[in-house]
Amino acid sequence: MSDGLLVAQAAAAVGVPAGRLRQWEASGLVAPARTPSGYRVYGPGDLERARRVRDLYASGLNTAGVRRALGEPAPPATATLGARLKARRTSEGVSLRELAARTGVSASHLSAIERDATHPSVAVLQKAAAALDTSVVGLLGGPPAGGRAVVRADERPALEGRLQGVRIEQLAVVESVLESLLFHVEPGGGSESYSHPGEEFLFLLAGTLEVVLDEAETHLLGPGDAMTFASHRRHRFRNPGDETAQVVWVNTPPTF
Repeated sequence: MSDGLLVAQAAAAVGVPAGRLRQWEASGLVAPARTPSGYRVYGPGDLERARRVRDLYASGLNTAGVRRALGEPAPPATATLGARLKARRTSEGVSLRELAARTGVSASHLSAIERDATHPSVAVLQKAAAALDTSVVGLLGGPPAGGRAVVRADERPALEGRLQGVRIEQLAVVESVLESLLFHVEPGGGSESYSHPGEEFLFLLAGTLEVVLDEAETHLLGPGDAMTFASHRRHRFRNPGDETAQVVWVNTPPTF
């Protein structure tokens, strides 16, 4: 386009994955213009801003530090994962000690998550979500289901909230018995064992992923491999490779 770059082009110009730009937009760190049809368009100023955000993260700052360096105001109180977890817990009338008993996660660790002092694993967040009768997607700030049947490649909602080596994007934003997500698992990233009701389907797009069921079955997946299993089986995963794994991950019902 003559007046700017679409998100994939902008990501290439900045040197980051397109999903990273979407995540920064969800955090309010970048704000590209939109075409009448809804496509993001990055102008020269947007690209300069994105490069600065990239460099600030590369220097070791977290999101709060990046905001301060940019002179941005703090996000609303419910804009972080920790704040959403605390708000949900208090609205349910559950103490930290009680949540710790329900999840098997220490109260001190849960408190650190609520203060955004640490990033939880997928397993810890799933246990907390189940104990509070909500979902991981909800705690990560996923938008409410709408009426869009199609989610364009440059419009996937990136779930806000840092997990340990895992970034998640939504592939569907409609009410459905399926919960369709795109996982980006960094080298060495993954989660300890967890379980929940339902069934799961995985399709590996890139990289490698090791999935362990019931601490008895180990499956190493490569690009093009698919896997289906009952979610009540304890399962954990990790990326043993040296490149980010991209996994289409579908749960039914949407208990994740």
